[in-house]
Amino acid sequence: MTTEPRIIILEHIPTDAELFELQLRKGNLPCSTKRVSSKEQFLRVIQEHTPDLVIADISMPRLDPLTAMELANEVTPGVPWILISPPAGEELISECFRRGAADFVSKKMYPRIVTAVRRALERKESPKQTAATEPQKPEEESIPLLSSALESMVDLIAIVDLEGRRLYNSPSYKLLLEDPEELRGTDSFMDIHPEDRDMVRRAFHDVVRTGNGKHLGYRLMGIDGEVRFIESKSNILKDEAGKPTGVVIVSRDVTSHRRADESLLGLIASTARSNDEFFPGLVRHLAGHLGVRFALASECIDATRDRVRVLAYWADGRPVPSFEYDVAGTTCEQVVKSGKLCYFPANVQELFPREKALVAMRASCYLGVPLLNEAQTPIGHLFVMDDKPLADPQHAVTILNIFAGRAGEELEKKNSNRFG
Repeated sequence: MTTEPRIIILEHIPTDAELFELQLRKGNLPCSTKRVSSKEQFLRVIQEHTPDLVIADISMPRLDPLTAMELANEVTPGVPWILISPPAGEELISECFRRGAADFVSKKMYPRIVTAVRRALERKESPKQTAATEPQKPEEESIPLLSSALESMVDLIAIVDLEGRRLYNSPSYKLLLEDPEELRGTDSFMDIHPEDRDMVRRAFHDVVRTGNGKHLGYRLMGIDGEVRFIESKSNILKDEAGKPTGVVIVSRDVTSHRRADESLLGLIASTARSNDEFFPGLVRHLAGHLGVRFALASECIDATRDRVRVLAYWADGRPVPSFEYDVAGTTCEQVVKSGKLCYFPANVQELFPREKALVAMRASCYLGVPLLNEAQTPIGHLFVMDDKPLADPQHAVTILNIFAGRAGEELEKKNSNRFG
């Protein structure tokens, strides 16, 4: 008589564990389940009753899956694990995968738990029979069934054989290269930038030779012809006998971060010297770095701070000649008069109906900071404006505050008048 498989459910949320059990019942998969929610419970249960399978929530607050897998291997080695994954945690998933997890199921795809459990139990019961009846194919047998979890990830997940041929690419690859199905079986080095290709190839074969994972940065040629900057982490895959069968590579497109860093360096370089190009360079690079249409630097004309003169203005990709304007009733009034940072994330046209220029500019958001003299009195201001919300308001505030200090010093040097 065949006994029902014993399954431990490592889950701190009782309703989630009940959902797993319900799916197993609906899938006509008879089994005996036991939920545990702590390290102590887990150790006691696996010592009293050797499980046939463990289902573990990867987001357990006091017992991470790597630790749990190590504890289980000391007591009951060889028990397959299925990890329940939120739509995040790619590096942790990759490491669990490397340590032998049988499968991953996204929390958004509960029904797939039945297929994952059934397959894991079948592979556990007949590994010798499978090996004896047909040769193992790395591209079919040694790759855990990760597609449901990987499809919810933004990062680029690839599984390649020991020669670097693609066995699996996550759907996110379609944004950079082409349909993942079209990539299957192709050389994974072919899309690497020619100047980086040999370096990446050597690093890959070093991973295969030593079994040690690597972090690597390189350039990739996108399907649109654009160069993309990639950061990758690779880990070796092994079969049950410990023999390498492939490599899993978790990559991230860091092009936007790289270009932002380059933009910031340009902004720093443009303000490094004290000359007539300081303010024009500041607003030009500020607009480019923050991705906004407008950036302006001004100086107060007199001690009342009712009117300002534009030192430099960058609008829609071009410099605009200097002009003067009254600040009363404008987005800039509080910045100049009170010396306060002002941020209006949206609807500036409705908030400042007297400022007719906002309509022509199609302005939506505004961020302004004062330029202060040594006595911390406003002597001008710096602002950015756009027709859409700022992509990263906190970063924009930080950048404006940093360069406002430098601009205040430069303006104080430039002018002989001090406003008290």
